[in-house]
Amino acid sequence: MLAEILQVKNNAPGGLMMKPSHPSGHQLVVIRGAGDIASGVALRLYHAGFKVIMLEVEKPTVIRCTVAFAQAVFDGEMMVEGVTARLATSSAEAMKLTERGFIPVDGRSRLFIA
Repeated sequence: MLAEILQVKNNAPGGLMMKPSHPSGHQLVVIRGAGDIASGVALRLYHAGFKVIMLEVEKPTVIRCTVAFAQAVFDGEMMVEGVTARLATSSAEAMKLTERGFIPVDGRSRLFIA
């Protein structure tokens, strides 16, 4: 699914990827996990201008739910320190969410599976 995201992002489905048209400070970062530590990392990257996508398992076990974007898997949306993460059901939706300023969370953790 990561390949699908890159294809959608680069508007090049099935073909060679184009050179990135964005400045280096706006690159896409994929984080495996959406617990409290990963959410803290995601927040730092987001505030630095990176587009962030988070991968999480279908039923995450999170102790500090109030500061973890993993909660979006259960509730569809989670806000931490003013930044909102939303559950994404497809790679195209994940890219649209990043463009709208959200952090997409894949609750199936399948973005690395082709």
